[in-house]
Amino acid sequence: MTTFAKADRRKPRLTAREIEAMTWTARGKTGGEVATIMNIKEDTVRAHVENVRQKLKASNKTHAVALALAQKLIAPEPIWTSGETNTPFSGNRR
Repeated sequence: MTTFAKADRRKPRLTAREIEAMTWTARGKTGGEVATIMNIKEDTVRAHVENVRQKLKASNKTHAVALALAQKLIAPEPIWTSGETNTPFSGNRR
């Protein structure tokens, strides 16, 4: 196996801020919302997402999110089971 083939199988290194921006993006937040949450400019959010897109060789932001999730570079949203009591759906229901 060539050195290039080995390098292609390694996970890209993402910065902590790239991971944070991609995690919020994966959870459906807009660039403006991510900027507010992270206390940075929206242009900086776009730069983080673009850096990740390039590192993953993704064709667009959605593809970058899918690849980041598949490669376990970011974590998906938590999944609650029906037996758990501390969920977003555990409030009063009628």
